[in-house]
Amino acid sequence: MSKRKTTVYIDEKLLRAARVFAARAGKRDSEVMEDALRSHLGIEALERIWSQSDLSEDDALSLAYEAVHQTRTAAREGLPDLTDREMQILARVAFGMNEGEIAQQLDVPASEVGAAMTSAFDKLKRRQDLRRGHQVPEHSDR
Repeated sequence: MSKRKTTVYIDEKLLRAARVFAARAGKRDSEVMEDALRSHLGIEALERIWSQSDLSEDDALSLAYEAVHQTRTAAREGLPDLTDREMQILARVAFGMNEGEIAQQLDVPASEVGAAMTSAFDKLKRRQDLRRGHQVPEHSDR
């Protein structure tokens, strides 16, 4: 699978923990992050589907999204109220797709993809802040 350089903004404590883990494991920071994402997102399931099937890439992605969705339904109870569209878009972001690619695949305007990404990330940030005990306004001024 080819790799693409991307920028990710993460909490400094998480970055520090990843760097410590990477140093202890003799890996690069990016390898630790990639391993964690692959594990969390169930990428191995996707790769198993691709390797054992003559399905097209789109069909394999569809099956993989379904499998990931089924395994995450129970865990989703603790997530903020993300819409199905927000979940679809975040799943594709996690697979490394950009807004244009997602818009093309879902056959929606790129502006809808951007708005859903912003909304989802805002919800996730509010949830994180609430867990830390901070009061968070319902809507942020941007």
